[in-house]
Amino acid sequence: MISIRNVSAHGFRDISFELLPGKAVKIITESDDHKNLLLQIITGLHKPDSGEVLLFGKEIYSISEDEYIKLFEKAAVVLSGGGLISNLKVWENITLPIEYHQGINPQDLEDRIIRIVRGLLGADADIERIEKLMKLLPGHLSPHEKRLVGAVRAFISDPNIIIYDSIFEGLSPEIQNGMSNMTIEFHKENTERISIYLTSDEHSIRKVSADIVLRQSGPELKESL
Repeated sequence: MISIRNVSAHGFRDISFELLPGKAVKIITESDDHKNLLLQIITGLHKPDSGEVLLFGKEIYSISEDEYIKLFEKAAVVLSGGGLISNLKVWENITLPIEYHQGINPQDLEDRIIRIVRGLLGADADIERIEKLMKLLPGHLSPHEKRLVGAVRAFISDPNIIIYDSIFEGLSPEIQNGMSNMTIEFHKENTERISIYLTSDEHSIRKVSADIVLRQSGPELKESL
């Protein structure tokens, strides 16, 4: 479902790898700059100097904008900063994309959203705390709460590909473990899903199980045992 073929760009040289349905992969880069560049290449935001990037069998830098938008409806990215719209409340940030792209009434998702949030916050999170969170603007959230909201937004869209962008870095061990476990369980819900953990901090993803580990060494990206 994802195929990188002989890609070179700003510090990467001739990298190639293929991620098949159902696989979880850790990609560990040498710096945040390399990590951010690789994320942009995979998501179609930075065309490499050479090589091909295929998603669901289509070369993403050779298709129309409409085709690109349609293609990426099957994918989701959870950004380290949450990627939230600052003037929308948490509930609106979570539900707007799926309402817009899939025409689903947000109220129909309420039970699922509460279940996911409780899974990320902990089983002891009561409904009052969750309701309070849903009414906040992103500016009132802690860094880990922004990531949590970004994860919930991604989860309810049920993507075939999900990319986690450094979402475990800087968290307490308890919160890190909780979020790691939730992403692992989410991966298991769909046997076709590809989960990508992208980071420059290997320690932050130590609790995450993966089928493949790709590690940067200089300009190369190679599979690691």
